[in-house]
Amino acid sequence: MTDKEWGWYAGDNEEEFRVGPESTREAIIASAIASDVGYDYEDPAAHKYRFCIVEAKKSDIHLGGLFDASRWFEELDNGLLYDQGDPNGDGLLADITAKQSEALELTIRLAINLWQSEHGIVITPWAFSQTRNSEVVKRTLTGKAVLR
Repeated sequence: MTDKEWGWYAGDNEEEFRVGPESTREAIIASAIASDVGYDYEDPAAHKYRFCIVEAKKSDIHLGGLFDASRWFEELDNGLLYDQGDPNGDGLLADITAKQSEALELTIRLAINLWQSEHGIVITPWAFSQTRNSEVVKRTLTGKAVLR
């Protein structure tokens, strides 16, 4: 299973899923129990588990999407070009239109994504990009899972 596919994950709560991915709901429940996810240490004789499962996937991060031309122009105007402009004027980049800025942003984003691809730079986030089918599973030693 790759990170671009849906997989099942389990965790003690709905915030952090430390077990997975597994290809099926049944497999993630078995993995969670084997990893003692959600084990009730307050009452160990009861052998109870309570944990969250979710079907989720992760999408790789494309660095080009992080480039913001308007912010870049602002940093240029306030930093690098500050000493070169009229201190009482609008700044050296005041005449750049929104259309020009959008064109630059698209060009730079494409160039960054091409560079990332050509160099095999794959950035997979820790967080999920999409989730579905979340639920709380309760299980005891008897082997029967009870959904809440």
